[in-house]
Amino acid sequence: MPIMWKSACVQPTTVETLPCNCNGNSDPNMLFIDCHPQTGKCLSCMHNTAGDHCHLCAPGFYGDAISAKNCTSQSLGQCACQPGVNGPNCRQCAPGFWDYGTNGCKSECEGKS
Repeated sequence: MPIMWKSACVQPTTVETLPCNCNGNSDPNMLFIDCHPQTGKCLSCMHNTAGDHCHLCAPGFYGDAISAKNCTSQSLGQCACQPGVNGPNCRQCAPGFWDYGTNGCKSECEGKS
């Protein structure tokens, strides 16, 4: 444990530092400390994440902050669509695609003669 001196007249005290775990949602190249040295709390969560360890999606975002790292804005009101599909409810083929179905849409280059 590191030793911290308060003054020349006071006995040293030990300061426990907790490990920093921001779940990969902080910038490892930051020029300043990314975590509070005594609490281990992350000070600068990125990728729309929040929480003491950047383990939650930030307010107004939803998704998985830890594994998928896909916190998305709720204001967009759109889920991730199948390949070649777009629209607010993922119910139409994107330009250049056709044959909407449960597996998405086909590209113009496949299956059309």
